[in-house]
Amino acid sequence: MKLSGSYQINLEKQKVWKALNDPEILKKSIPGCEDFKKDSETEFTATATNKIGPFNASFTGNIELKEINAPNSYVIEGSGNSPVGFASGEAKVKLEDFEGGTKLIYEVEANVGGKIAQVGSRLIAYHEVGHALVGTLVKDHDPVQKVTVIPRGQAKGLTWFSPDDDQMLVSRAQLKARIMGALGGRAAEDIVFGREEVTTGAGGDIQQVASMARQMVTKFGMSDLGPVALEGDSQEVFLGRDLMTRNDISDAISRQIDEKVREMVKQVKLYFSF
Repeated sequence: MKLSGSYQINLEKQKVWKALNDPEILKKSIPGCEDFKKDSETEFTATATNKIGPFNASFTGNIELKEINAPNSYVIEGSGNSPVGFASGEAKVKLEDFEGGTKLIYEVEANVGGKIAQVGSRLIAYHEVGHALVGTLVKDHDPVQKVTVIPRGQAKGLTWFSPDDDQMLVSRAQLKARIMGALGGRAAEDIVFGREEVTTGAGGDIQQVASMARQMVTKFGMSDLGPVALEGDSQEVFLGRDLMTRNDISDAISRQIDEKVREMVKQVKLYFSF
């Protein structure tokens, strides 16, 4: 797993550097950290407990500061073990002067193994099964063609559907079925793992749902706003009015569009428990 980002801090670089080397600050930066001991100027021992899927994993491990270039950068390396697995990682931290303060830039790479490493694969599998089950059970949905949990590009898993090649038109029932299918992955996560354990894996699905529902309202006349085209083909598909869209509908109509889109998705969502 890789993460990167930056923060702007309204303090001079030297003060930020001092804080980054303060054991109490380092302890607060580790989620679930219960104990943090300084073994030397560059070495520490930490114990942290976090919930990972169904597991409450308690890790005890070593942290070391390397490649120190005060007050500009260093590398934090850590590794730890738990009864349910192990974890290791490296974080590259860089400080830069920025608009009277300091910009902190980080790049993190982390790895896990053992039982906790299987949690992600299991969740992905249930997510894709959710899509496939809805696609199979809902009458008007396109047939399921293939399901995989092998990562492809940014996707950790994929479910393919095969609409009729000869199909030229799509009915309202079919579009609603496709919305249900897109929500099937999130529904499976919620049912199996619980509401607090649902993930960002459904992000693309939710965008697809918003796109289909909005087109049903604004392009295909499939809501009680009537059979009128409220947006052109070149418009972006988002809830509310976007700065890049054509400014030829009133605020009142724009609000009605948003309401109808939400209402349409809500009606479909009622089939699930999340």
